[in-house]
Amino acid sequence: MRGRKLANLRKIHSLRWNSLEITRLIGKAGANYVLFVAFIVVFLVLILFTPLHQALKQAPFFVTILLAMPIYIFEILWLIPDTRVREALKSRRKIRRLRSDA
Repeated sequence: MRGRKLANLRKIHSLRWNSLEITRLIGKAGANYVLFVAFIVVFLVLILFTPLHQALKQAPFFVTILLAMPIYIFEILWLIPDTRVREALKSRRKIRRLRSDA
């Protein structure tokens, strides 16, 4: 656990100097968020406007959870880069900038 935390901290510290990598991570997190929301919308449309609604009413609870599993997977795929971006931006704010009055 501590080793993973240290590796993540080192990765964040190396990222804070690389604006292009931070921008790429922001784009990746945004794209994953769009996929997450789109999958929720598709799942709700399937449940509300297809015969799947009646089948899910009679199905056991674990079947419903199993069908909703891709939503949870997309959520995790969105949250990991989003958290990394937040940590990198927080670390980047700690950089002291020197003013040049020349």
